[in-house]
Amino acid sequence: KKRPKPQSRHVVGVPFVAMVVALLGWTWYVHVVIMDWHLLHASSGSTIAIAVIDLIVFNIIFAFEVVSYARILGTCPGYVPKGWPRMSAEEASESAGAEMARLNGSEGATGARGGEGATGAR
Repeated sequence: KKRPKPQSRHVVGVPFVAMVVALLGWTWYVHVVIMDWHLLHASSGSTIAIAVIDLIVFNIIFAFEVVSYARILGTCPGYVPKGWPRMSAEEASESAGAEMARLNGSEGATGARGGEGATGAR
């Protein structure tokens, strides 16, 4: 089976990146240009103060969002090392059963039954 080139896999993600960037841009436009612009042109001093505080706080949080998204896009998702031991289907099933039991809070697969495993006494 022929593996796709890395560049072709990145092309598939372009619409999703464009959609997120458009959503971020629209959010900024609505919040800053439409909402805060009208508050800044109000005649009341307290309304102007609220608008300025809102602009500062919103733009700081927005900058964090943009930087975080840019770091996500630039980070390699990782890979499985070559020497990583492979699990058999039975080992994977037992491991998943033990994890589900642990998450559900029960004494599950390897709990108080003396390590019988997920396929112990049925």
